[in-house]
Amino acid sequence: MRILVIEDEEDLRDLICFTLESQFLAEVSQAACGHDAIRLLDESGPFDCVISDYSMPNGTGEDVYRHMLGKQLKTPFVLVSAYAAEAYPIFREHPIAGFVSKPDIFKPLKAII
Repeated sequence: MRILVIEDEEDLRDLICFTLESQFLAEVSQAACGHDAIRLLDESGPFDCVISDYSMPNGTGEDVYRHMLGKQLKTPFVLVSAYAAEAYPIFREHPIAGFVSKPDIFKPLKAII
């Protein structure tokens, strides 16, 4: 399973990646911002799942998701945010595969994966 993790907080990103690699034996790629994630999607795809924070410098989770929609990628998208997915119009218009609320993310994320 190939997973792309997008999170600007390095410690949290590393912890998410470690959890996915150890619990699911996933091959995990990571990006610190939306722009880097879009580049990885274009150059290193396809991924089996994308897990993304919403608010990040240099490209948001919404930017990534809109890019995926524009490219007609069917990759499941999981939002990890302090705000519910329904708070963002894009995720109401185009439902996502899952949502995990910060800060308690690991048990719900493991259930989705």
